[in-house]
Amino acid sequence: MLKRIIIFLVIVMVVTSVCIAARKPNKEEMTAKHLMMKSPAGMKARFFKLSGKGQGKTFIEKDEIIIATLEHAKPISWHPKMDILLVKEFTGSENDRCYLLNIGEGEYSKKGKRRSLYVMGDKYSNKARWSEDGMEVVLYSTMSDKENTYKINEYTIIPKPEEKEDNPKDSN
Repeated sequence: MLKRIIIFLVIVMVVTSVCIAARKPNKEEMTAKHLMMKSPAGMKARFFKLSGKGQGKTFIEKDEIIIATLEHAKPISWHPKMDILLVKEFTGSENDRCYLLNIGEGEYSKKGKRRSLYVMGDKYSNKARWSEDGMEVVLYSTMSDKENTYKINEYTIIPKPEEKEDNPKDSN
């Protein structure tokens, strides 16, 4: 009889643990447990950490619609005035770096581009500060007092300022 009770309890524990593992968290639970950053225009970058170091996805949302998904990349900072996102990639090696995506201009990935042309910082660059004019970003290394400054126009698309028309409209 005791043997049957023990077997029954083991089965109940296994079924319960499977049910708990299969339950999907609701949106509030996911938001509370994961990183979310908002751009000046209201776009959101949400990072969901998966198991393992650097394992995770970043979802870029505009008006609650996912417009881009970044595999193995974590948002570090939005540009203070533009919808440019600084992200940290996780390659699984010593070669992890940061890069910029101009989400506002439709740049959702760096696929097809030569990596050496767009990466910046080092494996330990995890913090950033933007210059007052927003044209440079300073990356800080968490393993040393090292900081490096990068001109953002060398790493991503920067929209040219719109030229204002000086011609008055014809009244005829």
